[in-house]
Amino acid sequence: MSLEPLLSQSPAVIVHVILMTGVTILTPVMFLLPKGNRHHRLLGKAWAGMMMGGAVSSLFISSDFYDWHFGPIHLLSFAIIFGLPGALREARAGKWRAHRSGMIQMTIGGVVIAGGLALMPTRTMNLVLFGG
Repeated sequence: MSLEPLLSQSPAVIVHVILMTGVTILTPVMFLLPKGNRHHRLLGKAWAGMMMGGAVSSLFISSDFYDWHFGPIHLLSFAIIFGLPGALREARAGKWRAHRSGMIQMTIGGVVIAGGLALMPTRTMNLVLFGG
């Protein structure tokens, strides 16, 4: 494991990785701890802030998809940017099922799928974690 491949990237990539690492660490904690209490709300705010920051920061990372800045993976970013506020509103309104569903969908798209794609061979995180 070496941070060199990451440290040679743009500031947007570095910020994105830091934020999404925080999200990845907090995600199982959020799903395993009791829901609705003060700790859940506090950790949830941290998770939501990092997830939104990760989604926004990803918009400053160019895609390798053709010659466009945005690629298909950026659709996940827009889904988070527009979906996260709604999921938080659902929690405040006491609509727990809708809140849970939205958070699970964002976790699958923003952490599992995007994280899996980040680990593909030749990608920066693959090089960092596995040496390529």
